[in-house]
Amino acid sequence: LIVEGPRQIEIAGQHYSTIQIRKPASIELFDWEFENLVWVDAQTGFVWKSLQYISPDLPPVEMEILKPAS
Repeated sequence: LIVEGPRQIEIAGQHYSTIQIRKPASIELFDWEFENLVWVDAQTGFVWKSLQYISPDLPPVEMEILKPAS
């Protein structure tokens, strides 16, 4: 994991103080290297947003959590 540092993000009009983390990965079988990103709440560790690659032939999947489960 590579901590990129503090980032302010906006999801559905709400602003969050997060820490961006980069997760380099590779799949040797496919000769594929990629990096996933996550934005973690600076206070709670909750992941508000992620950008994840699931296939070398597809664009990344971006997920944003609108609110934590209660």
